[in-house]
Amino acid sequence: MQKWPEFYKQDPFRLVAKLGPLRSEQIEVGKFKGRDKFHKASELDGDMVEMTAKIIKAQCSTELGSIQQHRESLYKAQDPRMQFNMMRIMAEEFRHAYQMLFVLADDDWSGAGGDIANATADSLLD
Repeated sequence: MQKWPEFYKQDPFRLVAKLGPLRSEQIEVGKFKGRDKFHKASELDGDMVEMTAKIIKAQCSTELGSIQQHRESLYKAQDPRMQFNMMRIMAEEFRHAYQMLFVLADDDWSGAGGDIANATADSLLD
């Protein structure tokens, strides 16, 4: 964190799930266009809840995979700034994975088959 102000003129990295206001309360495209957005997994039907959980798990896996790929570049960085940039990318990818796990852990996804958050974390971090 000592070099943070030198390389980035912003707040230091924090591992948090970032939540913000929606641009619109209505679904904007697709077969549910105009309907209020889903806010809970329980609002989704069986197929939708299962598919949504799979998409979230895939996104989480992609973020963690990106960290593995960038880790190899870390040792090839030519100077501290490049190394710091790689670490920043890896930290953000980890935060994105954390965000996906938060979405699964913050709600009841039992319609997708049990404790999906723990099952996802176990399968991806094993």
